[in-house]
Amino acid sequence: MKLRYFFLTYLFFISQWAWSQEGPPEGWSIGVASAYDRSPYQGVGFELKAFPLFSYKMGRFWLKGLSPSLQVISHDEIDLGIFLKPELFGTGYEAEDSLFLRGMDERKGSLLLGLEARLKLDRLKLEVNIEQDIYDRHHGRKAQVFLGSGIPLNLFIDSIPFTLFKLSLGAGYYSSAYNNYYYGVKPSEATPDRAVYSPGSSISLLLKSSIMVKITKDFTLTIGYANEVLGREVKDSPITNGNNSDAYSVFLTYSL
Repeated sequence: MKLRYFFLTYLFFISQWAWSQEGPPEGWSIGVASAYDRSPYQGVGFELKAFPLFSYKMGRFWLKGLSPSLQVISHDEIDLGIFLKPELFGTGYEAEDSLFLRGMDERKGSLLLGLEARLKLDRLKLEVNIEQDIYDRHHGRKAQVFLGSGIPLNLFIDSIPFTLFKLSLGAGYYSSAYNNYYYGVKPSEATPDRAVYSPGSSISLLLKSSIMVKITKDFTLTIGYANEVLGREVKDSPITNGNNSDAYSVFLTYSL
């Protein structure tokens, strides 16, 4: 398994872990995870991976894997925070990943500065994330908006432990600079079967869901699924396969 894919899925699961287990206890949490995800790039397909997880929370500071965050505002109905997301090994591709990518320059990840906000609306929750490249890799930005809710399944089935099902729908925005770096084709990379391509900004549709089971006081099992219907500017790229990007997850965490 390449280090790049390790961190790609690792950062994905850290975000899913944070979303599935809001308000974790103070201190350390550790875990193990398995992922089965599909790449949008031609010829890459699905990959199965397994790896460790870790998280640390103290007051308003939260370290989620490699991503530190700080809550600036924290109230019953609204949370506002800032975070750093290192994607130096977690996004993009290498030419040897697929025959379709031969002759392409490597596309690397970057360091993103982000703003995250959560607003509780009765039984619904609105989430907004905005991220900007600060490593000058591509000068791009992206934003996501989700509206979701959770249902405690143990309220309907008394014999099971605390089990929370969550479903959230949303949309994602990717700037033209972001798309051009990861999905564009430069003149020096063009071939008879791969035309020069410079995409604009795009909007994608997003879905994420999870089932969290509190096995014991400290052990938590989470099964997750995430899907992204890629925007037309991305799907039209000659280096993408035109499919959606999705991932299945299973992970077990323990609060120390």
